[in-house]
Amino acid sequence: MICPRCTIGEVAEDTGACALCGFHPGAGVAVHRPVVDEVLETVQRELEGRFQINVLLRHGTRSVVYVADELPHKRMVALKVIPLQRGMAPDLARFQREASVAASLSHSHIARVLGFGKTRALLWYSMEYVKGHSVADLQRDSGPLDLDTCQKILEQAASALDYMHRRGVTHGNLKPSNILVDREEWARVSDACIMNAFAGSGRRTGVISGSPEYMAPEQFRGRTVGPSADQYSLGVVAYECLSGGLPFVGDAPDEMERLHRVEAPIPLERSRDDLPPHVREAVHRALSKTPGERFPTVLDFVAMLRKDWVAPGPAPFTNEAMPSGQSRVFVIDGEKSKFPTLRVALLTLAALLIAAGATWFKPWETFFRSREAGPPTTSSVTRTRDEQPASTQQTTPGARPTSQARPERTTPPAPVRSQSQSPASVAATPVEPGKVLVNSTPWGQIYVDGELVGNTPLSITLSAGPHTVRVVQDGFEPFEREIQLAPGQQLRMTDIVLRARQP
Repeated sequence: MICPRCTIGEVAEDTGACALCGFHPGAGVAVHRPVVDEVLETVQRELEGRFQINVLLRHGTRSVVYVADELPHKRMVALKVIPLQRGMAPDLARFQREASVAASLSHSHIARVLGFGKTRALLWYSMEYVKGHSVADLQRDSGPLDLDTCQKILEQAASALDYMHRRGVTHGNLKPSNILVDREEWARVSDACIMNAFAGSGRRTGVISGSPEYMAPEQFRGRTVGPSADQYSLGVVAYECLSGGLPFVGDAPDEMERLHRVEAPIPLERSRDDLPPHVREAVHRALSKTPGERFPTVLDFVAMLRKDWVAPGPAPFTNEAMPSGQSRVFVIDGEKSKFPTLRVALLTLAALLIAAGATWFKPWETFFRSREAGPPTTSSVTRTRDEQPASTQQTTPGARPTSQARPERTTPPAPVRSQSQSPASVAATPVEPGKVLVNSTPWGQIYVDGELVGNTPLSITLSAGPHTVRVVQDGFEPFEREIQLAPGQQLRMTDIVLRARQP
């Protein structure tokens, strides 16, 4: 059987999927022959010798995407071309800048940009080809997604978006067709930031960047937008995945703008009354009209979907590199990433040392007061160090009498610090524990400090301080990382990829 989506690949009998594009056709799907693409001749002529076009993958209002062989590198890619005669041509210098930024992004949930260029009649860029289907395909083929599948896809997409946001990059055109899911249910975000080269024309020309159904209210004005606009778009995607429909339905861009800017979205419970209240609350908050009313980050949004989100409060340390309003949720980006910033680690250590200093100050204060009164005896210094109650301490000979006794200490005695103890162990007050969210593809067993705690995905509450996290599965290379957990901090290690062992 010929695949009804790409119209070229054969659908395998054993898997029921197209060997070329990975599509799973349902029963009774009609097979259509490909329609001659008006852009194909131009692409074949101007990119001859570099790309061999295999199949039309999808066709949008502004661009065309093909599956192609990149001849110099002998690899299959997704080739996106933007005919210059269609609509408003972008600023070419900006297109090159945005494409360069996109090509620099390296994340396990981002479809990598491999190359880009310009010819007389078109712009083009090639991307990593994901053999599978988009979220738009999933919705079209199966309708609303179950909550667990939706949460898993959104978490992976949010991880990619957060990676971009922390590098000052906004996607700007997030929609279901730009979230690709392979056969292992591994999601990748595509078309990151390049289409932003079309932004800025806005009302002056009637051309806007992005798809109106998924655009944030502030994005319709053609102004520079930030991470909050991507969160809004992800909220629309979440709404559509869960309900099977859009929160706003209009016939024209002007009508869509009015709906997004003024009207409240259709209540999610009308189409999905089985969703938990926190899920509905999270989606509707992400769809707030004002950016400041949305979540601090996309990670906070998806955490709320799983009810793991904690409202930002006084942090135990300050990260000056983060923008105002940044939450305490951090992400660790799979194999290729490191601890969020060195500054976070240093400031965390400083906070713990200050807490340790508070514990040690009282003995030294007592020591200096005793020096004013006279030479202390060995027993009195030892007992002061051991923090004995005032009623049982021996008085140093010659010490001045005090009119009021010092209050007794209610906390446990501070132990003598050794090299094996972490700074958190000498804190004067109980330290708030942190949380680590761990997930991997494929699943694996999680060991923390050598102890088995469960299988991925898992949320683990740990004491503040250093820990070793290890994920293993038979037949795969183990994953291991040292982390430094601050009090009350949440770390997300949700992008772990276990690599198959070489035979």
